[in-house]
Amino acid sequence: MKRILTTVLTGMLILITCAFNQEEQKVYDEAGLLQTEQAETLQADAVKIAKAYEVDVIIVLIDDAQGMTSANYGEAFYKNHSFGYERAGGSGIMLLVDMDNRIAQLFTYGIADSEYTDAEIERMYDGLTALLKDSNYYGACKEFLSGVKEYGDRKTLSAGNLGVYLLMALVLSGVIVFIMKKSTGHKSPEAMRRSYASQERRILQQQDRYIRTTVTRVPRPKPNQGGGSHGGGGHGSRSGGGGARGGGRSF
Repeated sequence: MKRILTTVLTGMLILITCAFNQEEQKVYDEAGLLQTEQAETLQADAVKIAKAYEVDVIIVLIDDAQGMTSANYGEAFYKNHSFGYERAGGSGIMLLVDMDNRIAQLFTYGIADSEYTDAEIERMYDGLTALLKDSNYYGACKEFLSGVKEYGDRKTLSAGNLGVYLLMALVLSGVIVFIMKKSTGHKSPEAMRRSYASQERRILQQQDRYIRTTVTRVPRPKPNQGGGSHGGGGHGSRSGGGGARGGGRSF
């Protein structure tokens, strides 16, 4: 029990140590589409939303995808910058505005990958791509943050609550073990002998009934040689905890 408790507490300490860094850059305007004041406002809003909903929030605007698709570029960007609320590569949601391929792409990782449904992601696309088509890049970024906040209100689990759930499970396990030990650990030797003798009599009675039973053997039917279905692979669009969502939208 002490070893389990130590492991849980160590894990919680790691989560706290690797917590979200509010000073880290969250807005990357590599295409020069935002004014300085706009980028600063988006930075402050992204940090505020990330702290409230416990998922990293990133905005990236580029004019050179370096020969990659928007999906591949964004996934590499997220990984290389070690984004994630609770740890590097952890929970987060990111908007990539790719002026090279003229595509807006959303990415979700960790907890955010399960919290934001496909329908919610599509509604985010609807709002921000309309603004991108009008070259309102700042408005599109604000729309993205608004969608993250709106749908984040509906979440049921956050990365920061994992330690609490683990601790609750540990306490519950301890209670179950205590009840089991209390119900079985205080039998007197005499009671245990009576229980053993009773079980032995039942076994002998069952054996006695068995030798008086007529056994009829029925031939086992041969299995069909003709096919049957062989299961195929899954059809999920993402694997490995997250990535590009919805295929992106052209603008």
